[in-house]
Amino acid sequence: MSGSLLLQTSSSERLEALRRQFSGGGNWSESFLTLLAFAALFALLLMIHRLQQRRQRRDINDPWKLYRQLLKHLGLSAPQREVLRRIAADLRLQHPSVLLLGRTIFNRHATRWQERARHVRRDDLRRIEEIVGKLFARA
Repeated sequence: MSGSLLLQTSSSERLEALRRQFSGGGNWSESFLTLLAFAALFALLLMIHRLQQRRQRRDINDPWKLYRQLLKHLGLSAPQREVLRRIAADLRLQHPSVLLLGRTIFNRHATRWQERARHVRRDDLRRIEEIVGKLFARA
């Protein structure tokens, strides 16, 4: 019966009843549990907010994500992008976009990769030449 009565009351009446309960000096354990529930809700919201911030920072500061996006925007073919990905991964570059800064830097890293990597194919060497021509061609 009290459940149907609660459904019939307006929101202002429910708020007034809640106000009366708190101002009427209800028992201490109910007040403590209410405060504890509010504190738990606040802690949960704070934790969710911090997790979202951490995820956003990780997305912003992801050098490999930036590298992949740059490779797509440069108009390179999928095999050319794959060679560049392998070079950066095999050399364990923390910031792989450094390969795209200039011809000298790229050639230094590509040469080091060719000397160290075990799986360099002729197609890879041809693609490296194509990449140098496409990215660092003199105007």
